[in-house]
Amino acid sequence: MMWQRVRASLLILSLVAVGCSDDTSGGAGDDCPAGEERNTLTGACERVDPGLDAGDTSTDTSTPDTSSADVGVDSSTLEDTTPDAPSSDTGEDTSQCPDRDGDGAKDQACGGQDCDDNNTAVGPNAPELCDEYDNNCDGQLNEGLQCQFYAHSNDHLYEVDPFEKTATQLSTVPNLFDMDTHPDGTLYGITSSALHEFDTNTNSWVLIGQLGVSGTPNGLAINNGGTAYMTASNDVYTVDLSTGVATHLGSMGGSYNSSGDCVVNKDNSLYMSSNHNIAGDALVLIDGTTGQAQDIGLMGFSEVYGLTAAWGRMFGLTGSGQLIEINSGTGQAALVHTFPSIMWYGAASTPAR
Repeated sequence: MMWQRVRASLLILSLVAVGCSDDTSGGAGDDCPAGEERNTLTGACERVDPGLDAGDTSTDTSTPDTSSADVGVDSSTLEDTTPDAPSSDTGEDTSQCPDRDGDGAKDQACGGQDCDDNNTAVGPNAPELCDEYDNNCDGQLNEGLQCQFYAHSNDHLYEVDPFEKTATQLSTVPNLFDMDTHPDGTLYGITSSALHEFDTNTNSWVLIGQLGVSGTPNGLAINNGGTAYMTASNDVYTVDLSTGVATHLGSMGGSYNSSGDCVVNKDNSLYMSSNHNIAGDALVLIDGTTGQAQDIGLMGFSEVYGLTAAWGRMFGLTGSGQLIEINSGTGQAALVHTFPSIMWYGAASTPAR
């Protein structure tokens, strides 16, 4: 009886073991279908990726390569976000270069083409002007322009360039006291008693006629309409340029005294240098209809014998060879250059002032 119970227990255990088996293949010795392999963990047949080693269940998490032309992106339509290359000349990045003076040219300080970052009259596209600047940044000063005015000593005529600071001798003069240029370009000069005209063909002076005045006339100025004025001591005259005859216009008044020249600027105002002040020569304004004078201010220089209105500016020349620039609003002057071997007597304005 005991043996039968043992044998029955063994039979039950055997049946339980068979019923609990995970094998669904129909038998422990059956193979998985082609392309599959039994998973040792689950006991089930699973498809095997031929690119992986058996049992390798890892996945590729790397970023796909989109650099290939096969990705279908037209690179010609993509926005170029590459920064501008630095200038090959300076190594500076001019893409953010400012234009401080507003002349349309980028600042020289950061690699631009402007040669003066603080002057609107200077830039690679600016026109050249008669002044002290290389306006178009080409390395030359006033090229292609006539930037000279006539001036004279006791015995010679010169062309003076106030920007190049040169004086070129042209001819002799007949003891002139002053000169000026008509708007048509004709140069006239006065001695103590007569009017002369300069002949550019023969480079010589031609007598026009006697002035017919007492005293010593030493200032000549021709306005924009062709009217000629002459100053002598405290008196103002007009002069007929065809005959040389002078007509008294009026007295200046006060203690004004013509120290050597008078001049008409672009707006047709008549000025004169006067040595009535012991502190030095003063610039005075003269009424062109009455001859009355009024002070503008001291120049800060003495013996200002020549005055010139040119390119919208006023220049003076002294008996000690100085070239000065005069502020016509205040009378104050600044030294531009000194010609040590020339004692200036007079000067002429440019035709266009």
